[in-house]
Amino acid sequence: ALGVLLSLWLAGSPRTGVVARHNANSAVTSQASQDGFCTLVRSYVSSPAKVTFFVYAIALGVGMTLVENLLFLYFRQLHASYLVCGMSVVVTVVFEIPLFSQSPKLLARFGVRGLLAVAGVCYSLRVVGYTLVPDGAWVLVFEPMHGVTYAAWQTASVEAMASITPSHLAATGQAFLASLRGGLGATTGNLVGGIIIDTYGEATLYRSAAVLVAAGLGLYLVANRKPFGSTALLAEQNSA
Repeated sequence: ALGVLLSLWLAGSPRTGVVARHNANSAVTSQASQDGFCTLVRSYVSSPAKVTFFVYAIALGVGMTLVENLLFLYFRQLHASYLVCGMSVVVTVVFEIPLFSQSPKLLARFGVRGLLAVAGVCYSLRVVGYTLVPDGAWVLVFEPMHGVTYAAWQTASVEAMASITPSHLAATGQAFLASLRGGLGATTGNLVGGIIIDTYGEATLYRSAAVLVAAGLGLYLVANRKPFGSTALLAEQNSA
């Protein structure tokens, strides 16, 4: 009986009421966040223009993972020294920094669509070039293209996501893109890349990566004939 009375008293106490209201508000907020995210994702798959952008992001994510995680194995097969491997990273960074510093001007000059095209073309040319060099030291010739690919993609993709995402969900949109490229794309690249290397070799892997990224870029360009992020396209995408 004492336990029942104590329970009734606690249920009716002001502190318990505050906790109950807090839990109820948290549940409502959580549900609203889930509903908002689901609505956002549905908007992302509402038109070919948006879908092909994400397909291209995944394709480039696969390709970049093959470069970032498996490339040195190929360099060593080409008899590149450890110094060359280290210098390859230095060269890419040296080219990235100036491009990032000029990103507003590059975006104004080429637009989102143009920079995304530059990223894909430079990636494909670079990895095909690796398979054609006579010696490991020659790989440094193609390393500046990595800086161009990375800077162009990062600059354009952030702007592209901003143009199709409501401002109050901007961070969620950027995280969604990063998850596709760095999560799904990277995981697929590591798994499939290792299998292709064991079965067909590194040259086949990087030539296939070039085809994959070029195909993703081609789909994006066909579906986005209008400048991505332009006023007309933005209105069309937001209404979808």
